[in-house]
Amino acid sequence: SGYNPPVLFISDIRSTDWEIETDVTVENRCSTDMMKQMRWHEIMKPDCSMLKFRLPWGPGKTEYLDGDIYIQAWGPITTTETRLWTKKGGNMDKRVYDNERYERECFHHNTVSRVARYPHDVEGEGIDRCYDCTCEVYILKNYLRKWKSITDEKTLAEMVSKMSFEISRTSTGGRRRTLASGNLDPTQRRDAIRKCQWINSMPAYSAVAKKRKIAEEIKNKSNKDLYSTKALNILKKSGFQEGEGLGVNGRGIRVPLEVEGNILQRGIGWCVSNAFKQDNNASPQTAPQSTAAQSPNKIPQNSPSTS
Repeated sequence: SGYNPPVLFISDIRSTDWEIETDVTVENRCSTDMMKQMRWHEIMKPDCSMLKFRLPWGPGKTEYLDGDIYIQAWGPITTTETRLWTKKGGNMDKRVYDNERYERECFHHNTVSRVARYPHDVEGEGIDRCYDCTCEVYILKNYLRKWKSITDEKTLAEMVSKMSFEISRTSTGGRRRTLASGNLDPTQRRDAIRKCQWINSMPAYSAVAKKRKIAEEIKNKSNKDLYSTKALNILKKSGFQEGEGLGVNGRGIRVPLEVEGNILQRGIGWCVSNAFKQDNNASPQTAPQSTAAQSPNKIPQNSPSTS
């Protein structure tokens, strides 16, 4: 079609977890992440890239892509993470950054300029004149001017106040934190992050990887590995064959049993609705019994029952 829109590369890479890894490992992986971003930028040759930016702690210098460093609003109170916008036009220029100077400038921002007061005309829940609030107001106003063509200052202030209110309620993961909420201390913040991102006392990605590994191990096991000898003998005496009758909806013994899902379905190998009908030729002591009948889940009142 001849249409060749500019490409913007945005990266929020994070391959490390300070919760479970040593400081040395975190630092090494942060440096590796930075190099990966630069490599991707060089391969894709985008018109511009917005990259996560953090230099190593301590003395030394780092050669990296040239561009403008932007401070993020609402970062942790001691953060040294910023965003780097590379030069437009697919520029691959590099420059040398001073690690200690960058660290000092981040420290000055977090302790001095971040808590200073700045003028703006927006009133709203938790909105004061600090850097972060002023930055949010500035961003939202620019958005409304550019994309909604709103120029009236009073209207802008009212809409920004409303947008900020709504953003606070849709971006906090149900924790009900707003701009009026105080900063959490590091321990509380860690616990809040774990509550949202951890499963079974481990990071969610670790829990998912562990679950996949277990599933793969089960898949590769034989019936002898999955079931005890006693269980296999019981199944054999009952006439069950692999792939017949057992498991969810009778899809085989390799599919886990789910008692609630077996009611009125094949489940353990026979129809539950028939399992409760007493055989005219059998005594009550020898009538077939379903594990569903022993379940704490009650059988629906309209289900056949033993008379």
